[in-house]
Amino acid sequence: MAEFEIKDTPYGKKLYVYFRYDKKRVAAIKSLSWERTHRSYDPTEKAWSIDLNPFAIKLLETSTGIRVPDYIKKIASKVKIIKTGTEVIVEGGEDLHSLISERLSYLMPGYEFSEKYRNGYWDGKIRLFKRGKTAQGFFSIIYEILSEKYDVEVVETKYKEFEKQNYEFNFEELREYQKRAVDFALRKRRCILGLPTGSGKTIIALKIIKETGLPAIICVHTKELLYQWKRRVEEVLGVECGVVGDGNWEESTVTVSTLQTLLAAKKRDENFSRETGVVIFDECHKTSAAEKFYQVGLLIKAPYRIGLSATPWRSEKGEGIKIEGAISSDLFNIDVESLIEDGFLATPVFEEITWEGKVKAKGRRWGEVYEAEIVENCLRNEAIVKKVEELKESSKILIDVRYVRHGEILEEKIKDAVFLYGEHKSDYRQEILEKFERGEIRVLISTLLREGVDIPSLDTLILAGGGKSDVLLIQTIGRTLRPGKSGKARIIDIKDKGDFVGQHYRDRKRAILEYYGTFSQEGSTSSY
Repeated sequence: MAEFEIKDTPYGKKLYVYFRYDKKRVAAIKSLSWERTHRSYDPTEKAWSIDLNPFAIKLLETSTGIRVPDYIKKIASKVKIIKTGTEVIVEGGEDLHSLISERLSYLMPGYEFSEKYRNGYWDGKIRLFKRGKTAQGFFSIIYEILSEKYDVEVVETKYKEFEKQNYEFNFEELREYQKRAVDFALRKRRCILGLPTGSGKTIIALKIIKETGLPAIICVHTKELLYQWKRRVEEVLGVECGVVGDGNWEESTVTVSTLQTLLAAKKRDENFSRETGVVIFDECHKTSAAEKFYQVGLLIKAPYRIGLSATPWRSEKGEGIKIEGAISSDLFNIDVESLIEDGFLATPVFEEITWEGKVKAKGRRWGEVYEAEIVENCLRNEAIVKKVEELKESSKILIDVRYVRHGEILEEKIKDAVFLYGEHKSDYRQEILEKFERGEIRVLISTLLREGVDIPSLDTLILAGGGKSDVLLIQTIGRTLRPGKSGKARIIDIKDKGDFVGQHYRDRKRAILEYYGTFSQEGSTSSY
């Protein structure tokens, strides 16, 4: 006869099996696959333990002849998923934990250079499911895996009850697709809204807050977005908006905060957290900020969790999966072509600049090539200057650059141009943007304006900085697509040539073709 007990251990619930010593039974238990049962002998209890799941129990019975009572099998066949508001905790189903862990993992960039990887001690992967828990955005994935084999019980902890707010909504009637996005978010509660730049993501988010009547925290990653959101909250919802970031810590019913400031607060106080009704993650496609989104997602408990993305959302390989963990895998997506066709966005007109001259940095390292062929390339820069001089009397031009040195060179060469970059203080940045909006500045050079910042009357963009990131490219182009008087927007790229930068130019053309489809046809080419 054997006796049984279910015990909680640091590795989850285990089934302990007690029986009088029997050499054959011990040998049979030892023959069980450790990977499948995690069988272990506990000398203190003088008992063997295995994972509490149907598969491990069946192996035990088949191998040893021990019959496990039905009530234990019934317990073993149940799995509980607890949703805390920030995390999901899995109780049971240990045999599938390795599968969940593998699904919620990615190769760490540069893993191949790690000594542990080279010596075979690590497979190079970062795993987000540990000790039976992970971020709540992964709930759907975990439920899908577990429900194929187990009877899954889902338990959700209660959220704090907030007093309903009577927000104003000072905005004209929403467009049809905006209404559908709002309805989707209210129904799903946790989702990502994939909407092109200029489609009204901010208004959609504010309408969601209005409809819930709940307090909200809006998470952004730049100072420009911090103050831009503050202005819009106060204009549309008619409430004073709190600001957490850029040296401020003023919370209100609706608060805009930078990711960096919240994480700094957590670093100072490990118990730091917040609970609210709605949390909005702006520009949530930013893979470079994935770790920040993920960590902040674990700090803020909210029944409504909405991500805003201006590029087609995909659960990216690599670190980008953390964004899904912070928010959700549910997606509402509107394609850019339909918005252009309906006149909600300006029609893009793609042009090119070519320049005569030889490649100087062939075969060098990437940094050296970029410096020589983009930043310090006199012929290329002169071609940009000539194009600007042709257009600046009739156009409002944004020149996008990646390096401060490149912006300084172009500012020096283009009369009355202003260069805006990271070291400028918030007040100065806002002053320059307002002057640009009013037309007092005709040419703006910047490293900052690829994401999130509204410049409604911008009509010409010059992609002076090159690069190959499709996400940044689409974001940058989107700055010009708010419909103006002409209904068109000019996007000018430079036909780069040579190692690295030539391929990046071809990558940009491919990304434009894939994203803008029928609207990606090239316009004129200017040669200098």
